[in-house]
Amino acid sequence: MHHENDYISFVERLFIIGVYGSKKESPDFIRCFEKWFEVTPYPHHVPVIERRLYRQTMKDSVMDIEPVKMALQGFIR
Repeated sequence: MHHENDYISFVERLFIIGVYGSKKESPDFIRCFEKWFEVTPYPHHVPVIERRLYRQTMKDSVMDIEPVKMALQGFIR
């Protein structure tokens, strides 16, 4: 990496919200995103939301669900 300091600064502020069906259906989904953070001091920047737990489909917005909003706020703190 030619700009490692810039990359670390960028990753420090980056969170990827992983919204997917379920762990059972897609066990490696989140692991793909977590790889971005492996070489940084910020390994836990991928909060996970399983749509099926909230009876949501792809077209629904999980951000409309109050427990999800609260969980994300807690995660970022």
